[in-house]
Amino acid sequence: MKITYISAALAGLMITAAPAAFADDALVKEVKVEVDLASVQNPKAADYYAQLPADLQNAIVADLAGKYAADSESGLTLSVDIDEVSLANGYEEAAGTAEATLKGRVVT
Repeated sequence: MKITYISAALAGLMITAAPAAFADDALVKEVKVEVDLASVQNPKAADYYAQLPADLQNAIVADLAGKYAADSESGLTLSVDIDEVSLANGYEEAAGTAEATLKGRVVT
């Protein structure tokens, strides 16, 4: 599924985008992902992206191997707010012009 590929790529990007939050001894105790699916005007797109928050959260936690500890009292909370998602269609992929984007911000 394309969402999983984008989620995994974004997860790696977010971890490198906030290096100060990930000091050698810092643990992440919680990962929150917010996507305003209610604002999606296309019902098919809303259905397609319904699992985006969970998929992205799981990808981030997987990429945090050794840095994620849900039972940590002093760990950091990583919040992700997705503002825009765009996937290429099959025609764009076949033509080699496909561009998938995921825009958001990371708050630690």
